[in-house]
Amino acid sequence: MAFPAYKTGSPGWEKVVGTTKRARLGEDMYIYPGRWFRYGLAGEAATRPLLQTSITAVDDHDLDLVTAVAAIGATTVTVTLGATAALLNEYTDGFLIVNDLIGEGFNYLIKNHPAAAASASLVITLDEPDGIVVALDATSQTGLVHALGFDFVVHPTTQSAPPLGAACVNVANNEFAWLQYRGMGVARVDATAPGAGLPCMPSNATAGNLELFDMAGTYNAWPVASMSDAVSVSTEHASVLWMM
Repeated sequence: MAFPAYKTGSPGWEKVVGTTKRARLGEDMYIYPGRWFRYGLAGEAATRPLLQTSITAVDDHDLDLVTAVAAIGATTVTVTLGATAALLNEYTDGFLIVNDLIGEGFNYLIKNHPAAAASASLVITLDEPDGIVVALDATSQTGLVHALGFDFVVHPTTQSAPPLGAACVNVANNEFAWLQYRGMGVARVDATAPGAGLPCMPSNATAGNLELFDMAGTYNAWPVASMSDAVSVSTEHASVLWMM
């Protein structure tokens, strides 16, 4: 059993974008001093340094799929989709989860799969050499989870999925890019600028912005950064410490 390391990059690598996939979706990269980045595929144009988030799950794929019997050690699992088609390798680098009944509570990394029509069978190839740990039977129910970073979009004003990180450069739709989620970076802030050192969360006024963490709890988003040692300027860009 091996435990491969995260990628270690050089300053500037986080600004490389393109249509060629250079890492697994959701893979981490560390660049000194103390900065962490997550690899993703843009689902729309992304403007630096706006906060990005995951797309919402596909209701016809994410839970309670009818699943064929799979023995211990099997590296393929066949599921029956709901009334939405699956794109070729839409779930590569994501997970097959067993959400109910026999084998429940496990997740398995996905290597690849073909395209499949709505309500059709889909053969999932796992990226785990040991395969299924607990055999699945005809009662097992599974779900498909996109890779962290698949089709990322600008964080909306109403939180709908986990925040992923900030765009490091301008990214076109369907380009691969790195998102910063930890360490010193840059964010765009709301009109009421947070003071130095104060916690910030995704804005509920302007998509992709940060605002002062709402201590009253009227907007229930979790802090994702804190202001640096300088006071920000309203609606401008500021130095922050990302803490996702």
